[in-house]
Amino acid sequence: MMKQRLILFYFLALIAIGSKAQEALTSDQFNPAGYSLVWQEEFNDARSTDGRPVLPDTSRWYYETGNHGWGNNEIQNYVPTTHGTDTCAVITDGTLKIIAQKSGDEVISARLNTFESWTYGYFEARLKLPGGKGTWPAFWMIPRDFETWPDDGEIDIMEEVGVRPNWTSSAVHCAAYNHRIGIQRNGEQYVPTAESDFHVYGLEWTPEYIMGFVDGKAHFIYRNDKTGNKATWPFDKPFFLKLNLAWGGDWGGMNGVDDTALPAVYEIDYVRVYQKTPVPMVTLNNGIQMPALGFGTSPLNGLEAENAVADAISLGYRLIDTANIYSNEESVGKGIKKSGIDRKDLFITTKLWVDDMGYKAARKGFETSIKKLGVDYVDLYLIHRPRPHKDIKGSWKAMEELYKAGKIRAIGVSNFSTEQLNELLSYAEIKPAINQIETSVFFQQFEAQKDLKEMGVQMEAWSPLAAGRGDIFNNPVLVAISKKYNKSTAQVALRWIIQRGIITIPRTTEKAYMLENLNIFDFELDDTDMKQIATLDLNTTQFPEWE
Repeated sequence: MMKQRLILFYFLALIAIGSKAQEALTSDQFNPAGYSLVWQEEFNDARSTDGRPVLPDTSRWYYETGNHGWGNNEIQNYVPTTHGTDTCAVITDGTLKIIAQKSGDEVISARLNTFESWTYGYFEARLKLPGGKGTWPAFWMIPRDFETWPDDGEIDIMEEVGVRPNWTSSAVHCAAYNHRIGIQRNGEQYVPTAESDFHVYGLEWTPEYIMGFVDGKAHFIYRNDKTGNKATWPFDKPFFLKLNLAWGGDWGGMNGVDDTALPAVYEIDYVRVYQKTPVPMVTLNNGIQMPALGFGTSPLNGLEAENAVADAISLGYRLIDTANIYSNEESVGKGIKKSGIDRKDLFITTKLWVDDMGYKAARKGFETSIKKLGVDYVDLYLIHRPRPHKDIKGSWKAMEELYKAGKIRAIGVSNFSTEQLNELLSYAEIKPAINQIETSVFFQQFEAQKDLKEMGVQMEAWSPLAAGRGDIFNNPVLVAISKKYNKSTAQVALRWIIQRGIITIPRTTEKAYMLENLNIFDFELDDTDMKQIATLDLNTTQFPEWE
């Protein structure tokens, strides 16, 4: 069955799409090829011991409430899981049950929204749908920065209305295509046992297309027209997941409602989110793991920094690099919070600036940084730049104490020469885990890498694309190699650094480039490529103004 599903996932979209449903899948281990599980909700919470119902985890889901019709003249009043003695969202026997039911003279139900949001991926849920005229269960997505419908976009993974039992649909809504103007982009699948058995409803969302599935069988595809027009493709930003059971309304109640269908129960076995194969991890000399590729934030500031960080995290970045001197730690912290990702799932680096050197000043500088970031600890703290007249020894002692106290998971340096690092090692109790230095195809730092390897210190590259200097993106050697692999010159330059075992942190504010920079782990440069790129070394900084 696993093999059958993998085949269906990739090839059914290429042939005529039928309406006959295949039997429900039984595998619990399916990962779409090229994707990895990044988020899941299995609803396997232990049974309550005090007799109270087990409710959805409110650190992962929040409730949207109200009875204002929700733009579709819906009848139900969405309540926050309980309403008096009635419960509208409860976990029992390993499934979440959303219940639409009578409560006095109204119908109440629940509408759940994830705190976390994602840009692109494969999203699926195993669902058993309610029956009865008037029911309208949905599993769908809406933008994190939603303001207006349909301009900001909507993605429907699964919808069904009780008046048409067992017909499920997937759809997209945008300014150019939506039911209000009579031009829709949707696909339907007849699933004979949708209301009696569990089935897997999935959707793959990429920069090129959105494709809907039922039990691994494709039944809908919407392609990006690549015009850059938001009216046809507003699907390039983070979206939340939603689960709800509506009652009546323009669609659910198109032929009236049947109150005898209440209470109606919508069952959700699990919800899972997959994204492209994540960034590999590098083990530092103290045993902690750090992503091999991350997101740099210099010189971003304000709202630009906040949005860029949130966007990067939504695309799959987990290493975020900032510094006190960038004057953006507060904005970076806001972007992290906006992303909805748990703090423990991120690797945050910040740096001690030269003005805060010295034992007391370093401790104070660190506390200022974590306060601005809105975190209790950082994963990596670096001395940003060595200055002979500054108290590096006192600063390092303060960092060692903060490390021992659990406020920092790894300590290191940035822009240190081999001589400066050897001097620090002469008195350090704890060896630096990282030396972050300028490295690109134009300043390749082979000698520094050799020295760091002998010291047991991991090398990390800042400005791996040389900030576009030296016309790097049009370099003939990189262009030729990029054509060989059907990649961009930037991807080739980054891949070259990664294959040398160096961690790196490219920076961009464009989501398309963020994704491009991230997608460098599905190809490998051969020895000839590596040697050709090595000939580009100018063996000098590309930023003489920073010396």
